[in-house]
Amino acid sequence: MDVRQEEGEPFLTWVNRVTRAYIEMMGQMPPRGVLDNLVFNGLTYQYRVQWGQFSPDNLLDAMVLFPEVGRGEMADIGLTESRRGSNPRAIRTSSG
Repeated sequence: MDVRQEEGEPFLTWVNRVTRAYIEMMGQMPPRGVLDNLVFNGLTYQYRVQWGQFSPDNLLDAMVLFPEVGRGEMADIGLTESRRGSNPRAIRTSSG
């Protein structure tokens, strides 16, 4: 199975896509070590660099860490997640 993360695709979206593709092909959940390898091998360069910088022990650690990295990057460019609405993907500028 050879799948690649798309440019700009959030890490958790990528993990979910790989998991679904594996289940469709194999008819079962992937073993954790197998999923770790599939996800890592298909990562974009940006996430490979982050993986090297933060050195998560496994995919579960990366799933917790990388969304935090993404939020930090949004804050760096003046965007924050909206806590007011029910849409978790909504963003607003930090000035309002």
